[in-house]
Amino acid sequence: MLNQAYAFQSGKRQGKAMELMMFDDYGFLLWYIHKLNSETRTWKNAAHLHLEELLQKGENRQPKMFCPQCHKKPVEFFSLLSKYEGFSIGSYYTCCGDKACKQMLCEMAAGNDIEFLHFKFSVLRIFYSKSDKRRVANLFKKVFELPDPLTRQSALDFFNE
Repeated sequence: MLNQAYAFQSGKRQGKAMELMMFDDYGFLLWYIHKLNSETRTWKNAAHLHLEELLQKGENRQPKMFCPQCHKKPVEFFSLLSKYEGFSIGSYYTCCGDKACKQMLCEMAAGNDIEFLHFKFSVLRIFYSKSDKRRVANLFKKVFELPDPLTRQSALDFFNE
């Protein structure tokens, strides 16, 4: 269990909480954990242990929003329809994973190829543009029914559920 939000003590991200960065700077957290893991030492400091736990918890969150296609089960996937200027991202383009629900989203794509992604924080690493990252982070906040604006405490509570 994460006891309190962990904020960086120095550097460019000084004062920023890791829990909030899971939504808006996930790529940096991945880089940081790889840096920490590559250092040769016999122990892990508090930041290292906290970040390991946080990243693991980000893979095991269960969305609360129900499938907008069948309205029976919580969503598991969001679909991406690639466009030249970015991706088509939104809560309407989510589904529970049932074959019929996925098929409905494929039909809405009007013959274009779509990709289905799980609601796991690790998928955030595939988005490069700031606008796509922000839209996906907002989608995650919506399907997990998080408050807006998200605070350190509400983010910590979310990862501790």
